[in-house]
Amino acid sequence: MRETNESALIARCQKGDRLAFEELIRRYMDKVYYLAYSVVKNHQDADDILQESFIRVYKSIKKFKERERFYPWLYRIVVNQAKSYLKKREQSFHYSSEERMVESAEVDERDIPVDILEEKELRQKINKAVDSLPPQQRLAIRLFEVEGLSMKETAEVLNCRVGTVKSHLHRARWALREKLKDVTKR
Repeated sequence: MRETNESALIARCQKGDRLAFEELIRRYMDKVYYLAYSVVKNHQDADDILQESFIRVYKSIKKFKERERFYPWLYRIVVNQAKSYLKKREQSFHYSSEERMVESAEVDERDIPVDILEEKELRQKINKAVDSLPPQQRLAIRLFEVEGLSMKETAEVLNCRVGTVKSHLHRARWALREKLKDVTKR
């Protein structure tokens, strides 16, 4: 089943239609997972947040107001779940970026063309720089620049004012410029 009209799909979900909810999950699962992973930097934790977020959506879908856009509403739920998860995790043990598990594929780099290696290296540097930003700045950059949400929608997801989003974006861009100086000089 592929429902094209999102508001009709949501209306069906609000009436308890499980097939409609499954379609909603299919539509947003990848985006929700990617957002959760961008916050927690761990695949298992991102899976947990994904599940918890969709459980929360299922329980709250009847409260969703038609005048709202679904995507920012969903993202607000995911961000709140991720923040809660991080708080719980930080309470149980000290977490630092050095302790994160890094996944690496064992590939003989001599078999890969130089331009692809350079692009991969550049992407890794950018990702590392973005990952080093404070959580609110990282989320603001991700939502506004990568996901294409408006300033207002980003503010709604982050539960702050538009001016605060602008401040987060300004600081994030400045920090990224500083961290990526050597890359931009090429």
